[in-house]
Order: sequence, then C-alpha cells, then structure tokens
Amino acid sequence: MESHHHPSESTRKLTQRLDVDFVLQATGIGIWELDMTTRQIVWDDQCRQLFGLTKANQVSYEQAAQHIHPQDVERIRQAAQWAMNPCSTGYYDETYRTIGADDGQLRWVRFYGRSYFTDTGDLLRFAGVAQEVTAQRLAQQSLQAAQARQTYLLTLSDHLRTLKDPVQLQYEAACLLGAQLGANRVGYAETQPDRELVAVTRHYTQGVASIEGVYRYADYGLDLLQRMQAGQAVVRPDIANDPALTDTQKEAHAILQLGATINVPLVKEGQLVAILFVHYSQAHTFSSEEVTLVEETAERIWAAVERARAEDALRESEQRFRRLADTLPQAIWVNDPQGNVEFLNQWWTDYSGIAFSPTTAWQIASDIIHPDDGPLVAAAFRQAIERGTGFSIEQRNRSASGEYRWFFNTGVPYRDTDTGPITKWVGCGVDIHDLKRAGQALQESQQRLQSIIDLAQLGAYTIDLATDTITKSPRVAEWYGLPQVTDVATSLSAVAEADRARVGQAYVDAIQPGSSGAYQAEYIVINQQTGHQRTLRMIGQVITDEDGHPVRVEGSVLDVTIQRAVQQSLEQQVRQRTEELALANDELAINNREYEAINKELGETNFLLKHSNENLQQFAYVASHDLQEPLRKIQQFGDLLHSRFSDAVGSEGATYINRMQLAASRMSTLISDLLTYSRLTTRRQPAEMIDLAEVVSEALSNLELVVVGNNARIDVGPLPRLQGEYMPMVQLFQNLLSNALKFQRPPVAPLISVTARTLSADALPPAIKPAQLATHYHCITVTDNGIGFKEQYLDRIFQVFQRLHGKDNYAGTGVGLAICEKVVINHGGAITATSQPGNGASFIVYLPA
Repeated sequence: MESHHHPSESTRKLTQRLDVDFVLQATGIGIWELDMTTRQIVWDDQCRQLFGLTKANQVSYEQAAQHIHPQDVERIRQAAQWAMNPCSTGYYDETYRTIGADDGQLRWVRFYGRSYFTDTGDLLRFAGVAQEVTAQRLAQQSLQAAQARQTYLLTLSDHLRTLKDPVQLQYEAACLLGAQLGANRVGYAETQPDRELVAVTRHYTQGVASIEGVYRYADYGLDLLQRMQAGQAVVRPDIANDPALTDTQKEAHAILQLGATINVPLVKEGQLVAILFVHYSQAHTFSSEEVTLVEETAERIWAAVERARAEDALRESEQRFRRLADTLPQAIWVNDPQGNVEFLNQWWTDYSGIAFSPTTAWQIASDIIHPDDGPLVAAAFRQAIERGTGFSIEQRNRSASGEYRWFFNTGVPYRDTDTGPITKWVGCGVDIHDLKRAGQALQESQQRLQSIIDLAQLGAYTIDLATDTITKSPRVAEWYGLPQVTDVATSLSAVAEADRARVGQAYVDAIQPGSSGAYQAEYIVINQQTGHQRTLRMIGQVITDEDGHPVRVEGSVLDVTIQRAVQQSLEQQVRQRTEELALANDELAINNREYEAINKELGETNFLLKHSNENLQQFAYVASHDLQEPLRKIQQFGDLLHSRFSDAVGSEGATYINRMQLAASRMSTLISDLLTYSRLTTRRQPAEMIDLAEVVSEALSNLELVVVGNNARIDVGPLPRLQGEYMPMVQLFQNLLSNALKFQRPPVAPLISVTARTLSADALPPAIKPAQLATHYHCITVTDNGIGFKEQYLDRIFQVFQRLHGKDNYAGTGVGLAICEKVVINHGGAITATSQPGNGASFIVYLPA
C-alpha cells in the first residue's frame, strides 16, 4: 500500500524528462552534443530540422558543415575550435546560416553551449542547445536596410539640391547609387529626339570600362525597349543565361561587360525620356528592395534634372530680359518678394548716375526719390506686397544732375505657376516729366473742378429725347419735389416763373442742328411739395448717335445755395483766423522783448565770467612767480642755517628751523595745488580719444615710490577709451590713488582696485547729475581698504581746503579732491563716494560714454 502512494525514483525522473522535452519543444529549442572521439554530432529532431534533414539524428561534423552557408563555414569552425580549447572559457555562441539538406531552405540558426574539461585539461564533453532565429534576423536586416535606404535617400537629396549642372547632377547621383548597391556601373541615359537612340554621358564605374556614347535600343532586345516604353523596370539577373536574348544580343551585352542589369525607365507624358541603369559584371540577384531603390532614385534624378534645366532656362530668360531691358529708354527694375532690388537697367544707371549695386526699394525711396514722394512710394509698394496686387504711382526721381523729374512707376507681381507665391516684382518707370508739365494747367483746372464737386452736393439728370422724359437722381428729385421720372414739361414747371422761359430756351437751342450741344443755366427751383426755394446751376451736354442726330442729354445740377453758404462760412473762418493771427503776433512781440532782455543779461554774465577768468589767470601768474619765489628763499636759507649753524642754535633752534621749512613746503604745495585748480578753470585743451588704461598706468608710475614704500597692492581691471584731456585725467586718477595710499590702516597693507562698467542714463543713481547729458556713461570706481569716513561729510570732501583729518596725522592741502571734481565736471561727468569708518572708501566717477 505504501509503494502505491509513493512513486518510484524512475517514474519521477521520467516525469522530469517529459517536462523538459515539453518546454524545449514549446520554445523551439533543440539539444546537440559533439563527440570529439568519433566527431559525430548527436542532436534531437529540432536541431535536425534546423539543417533541413528529414532523418539522421546523428551525423558527422563534416557532414553537418556541408550544410552551413559557405560564407559562415570558416568562422563557425574557428569558433568551435576555440571553445574546445582549455585556454578559453569553453563557452560557444554563434549565429549563422544553414542551407537545408533536403529542402534547400535558407535558415538563420543560433547554436550555443559550452565545453567541459577534465582536471588535466582534456575535453570531456561539448554540448548545448540550438534555436531558429530566421524571423528575428530578417527583421533586423529589414530594419538595417530601411535605415540604410533612408540615409542614402537623405544624402542623395542633399547632393542634388546644391547642383546646377544636369550632367554633373546625373553623375553625382550615379556615384551615390553605385556605392550604395556595390554595382560596377551606374548611369543616367537620356532618349534622343528620334526615340531610337539613347545617350550615355559621364557615369559611375568600378572595375569596368566606361560606356559613354550613343546606343541603339534595338541592339539590346526589342523586348527591352517595349517594356521600358510601357514604364516597366527591366531586370536581367543573369544575362549570359537569359533565354529571352539572342546570341547577338548577348554578345552586345558582353562587349559592355554586362553580367546583370536593371534598367528603370522614366516615362513622362507617354514618352520614354530617360533610363537609369545599374550594371554588374557578374550575375547578380536583385532584391525587391534594390529595384524599389533604383526606381525611387531614377525619379529623384529626373526631378532634379528638370529643376536644374528649368533654373538654367530661367537664368537664360533673365539674361535675355536684362539685355532687352538695357536697350529700353525707360527705367526697368526687378525686386524679390521682400523688396530687395535684383536688377536695374542701364538707362536707370545713366539717368541717376549711380552704378547698380545690391540695395532695397526702401533705400532707393530714401536716396533717389523726392523726399515728399519717397514715403508714398514705399507705402504703395508695401501695400502691394501685403495684398499681392500690382501698383502704379507717379513720383519724382533725382537725375545725375540733381534735377527731379516726374516718372510713372508701375509694378506687377510674378507668381510661381505651380505653387502660387510671388517670386519677384517687375516694373518700369516712364519719364512723364514733359507730359506732366504740358498737362499741368489742365490738371490744375481739373483739380479745381474736383474740389468744387467734392465741396458741393451735385445731382445728375438724363433726358431721353425720343420719349421726352427726364430721369433725375434722387437728390435732384428731392430738390424739385417731383418723382425721379417725369416728362420734361412737368420738371420745367417747377422752375420759378421768372427763369422758366430762359431755361427752356437754353434746352431748345442746345438740341438744334449745328449747336455744340452744350448749355448751362442758373435758376431758382421751387419744391413742389414744401415750397422751399433753391438756387441751382444746371450744365448739360447733348449726346448724338453716329449720324450726328441728338438722342439724349446728360447733365449735372449744382445747389449754388449750399455753395454760397459754404463760401460765407469760409470767409468767416478767414476773418477769425486773421484775428487769431493778430493776437499771436502781439504775443510773439512780447516774447521777443523778453528774449532781448534775457540776451542782455546773458551778455553781462559772460562779461563778468570773462573778467573772473582774467583775474584767475593773474592769480595763477602771481602764485607761480611772486608767491613761490619767497618760499624758495625761505627753504634755501633754512637749509643754510641747518647745515652751517646747527651747532650754534642747538637742538631747540634746529627744531624751529625744521618746523619753518616744513611750513614753507606745505605752503609751496598748497600754492601748486591752487595753481592746478585755477588752470582747470581757465585753460582747456581740445578733447581727444584717450585710453584710461594708459592714464592709470602713468598715474601709478608717478606714485611708484609711494606704492612700493607702503607695500601696496593695486588691481586695475579693463578700462574704456573716451574723449577727454590726457594730463587732467592723469591728475584725477593720481589724486584718487594718492588719497587711497595716504589714508591707510596700519599695519594693514593698502589694497586698491580700479574697475569700470557702462550704465545707461536711466540706470544712474538719482543723486548723480552729470554736467553733460548722454545716453550712456562709464562708471569708474577706485576702492581702498583704508580708514574710510562718515558719509555725512560727503558734501564737504570735494570742497577746496576741506579736510576730515588733522594735518599732523595725514599730510595734504585739502585741494586734491576739489581738483578731482573740477576735472570730472570739465569732462561732462560727476563724482561721488561711499564709505564707512574703518571699512575703506570707494570713489565713483561717471563720464559720458
């Protein structure tokens, strides 16, 4: 009973084996093993089917290798040998092609497994599994082929797009296709006018001779010509064994080294116009993908050739047009759709005196056309571009002599016949100056008449002489108080009795034979419904037929009452404008007297300013001569006292002498600074372009001993170039750097930076008011790490003789920063500073850019 409930070990193994077989069969995997002693391969049915064998589950390695694709045999042999080498990992994984032994079918298979070795390195076993991967491989190959095809077509399009010469275009395309297919010869041949010959021009060759020349279609088989005329691609994979060809035709192919060919015809409008041929020197099996690729290439070549020839024909047409245009006695122009001028004929060059160069319609409107007409022409052309319609305009163009002459300028758009967009504008300008002057009097008269018509509300009427009826416009009918259509007598009855006979007689006289047919009359009409009276002026003209017989009268009616009212209104406006003008003249006279007073005051101010400058110049002379001379003598005699009588005066006397010399030195420095300040006010040099980098460099050179003595570090960033006076600028930066070196915080070594940036006028701080207005300013900042100062004293530091520190601690005259401000103001700028005690200071200079 117990054995009945528990399966035996053999039963369990059998069950496991059946499970494995089921899984292998379900997944299409077979099992194989190579016995190296007997070189026999033992495999299951699945592996056997991968080699197309209907039987034999055991074959020799050599037998199996016979059914491996010839191109894969050697690779598989080497891979198997390496896997069975103890030096390898023993793993084997190869994908290759088999050719079915019994069914001849090509399959892609993957065999993978491993070798097992003894401890001594001897091969014990070489086995594994196998699976058909034909579907996956073909899908991969199809994807790769599609990618390669797409890449090829993109490359082909890029090449063809840039080429202009049809023969070169055909050759480049043939080279690309030949390289893509690995063909021996590829070319584009065009059918000749007789339809029996085909011309082969430059083409791609690889390992074969060129066949450039003219050939007869019939020499290569009538079937070839008929099929191509029908638009069919003719594929001959093995010409030598093609039963459709005669021996003579095969010989003709052999002379041209043709083993396999494909000829793709291009049939347009029922005619064979060209063929794209691909030749192999040996037999070649063409895939459907290759045939499709050749067909698509043929269409692209044809389209590109047609485009190139059309463009060439267009260029030739344009050349003919330009040669013709140069002979015409008027201005001829051609613009692109955006208004860029592509062509102006020789007549225009001779007229304007300006040789043609690339320009725009807008530039010509600005430079050549009369200033009053240029904007109108530009607006008319822009409107024409927006609407896609032509335009005409009269304009005045300047001649080479400077004279403006009237032209009638007309432009029309030319559109692409296939796509519709405008491709260019073509126009002409006819000189109508003489005609314009001759008709100017008439034009002025017409303008006056038109002004009257626009100002007055006119009516119209027509009299049919056959029916004696008058048809009035709604306005005339309203004036008369009658229907629009009445007989002539009824309308005449609305005319005031005093005028009726005269108006009727004027009408009768006009229709009489021999009359000019023109008549006019002014009369009063009484509205037949309201009784309101109007004064009307009637003008009429009799219209005759071909025989001169009167048939009708056309005329207009003017309400003179309204015109007179308008005239009275205009007269009133004239009187009003005259009064306003008189008031404006009185106000202008008052303003003129005020301006005279201001000018007188300015003259007095200029006189005082001039006198002040002269006083400053006299002071500068006194300071440089009369004041400095005594100080130099004091210093010289002090030196003599110190050197000769130091022992006699003792230490206390020596101290007095030193203090005397120090005071004299300070006084000399002060006089020198004041002289510099004075010269900045009275002496100005012409501005020039200066480099601030060179200015700062010279200032640092002047301060070199001080910089080295204080172990200072000075960083100078990029500085701009600007208009200014060189030496005052050196003085400015020398004073700022000297201050930064002077007011240091021992034992901290001075650290000074000079930087620059550009600001727009809108970005200036509100407190900064430069002496000169500009759109942009250079902002130069000199920053130090010295003792700093309280910003509450900012207004004092730029004043003359103002000092924030005692002279015993920090030498100076109190004039240096005043000089800085004067230099900056003279250059149209402004200067300020920011600081905190103990945190250094930044002096900021703003100068016009």
